[in-house]
Amino acid sequence: NLMEKLLCVSTSKNAYVIYLEVSAVNMPAISLYKKTGFVETGRRYKYYGEEDALNMELILGSKHAS
Repeated sequence: NLMEKLLCVSTSKNAYVIYLEVSAVNMPAISLYKKTGFVETGRRYKYYGEEDALNMELILGSKHAS
């Protein structure tokens, strides 16, 4: 699927984090991202007109570890 392709390409390009924004009311998308391992890192108030956006990220590799 598209998410698996994104993860595969990102890893092959040595990316270690993926960031995204999603509408705070888009529960199907939020659920998919959380199942994939994304975590919420912030919120942009009224980013989509009257709706907020959630900032999310997924850590892919060990480069980010301290």
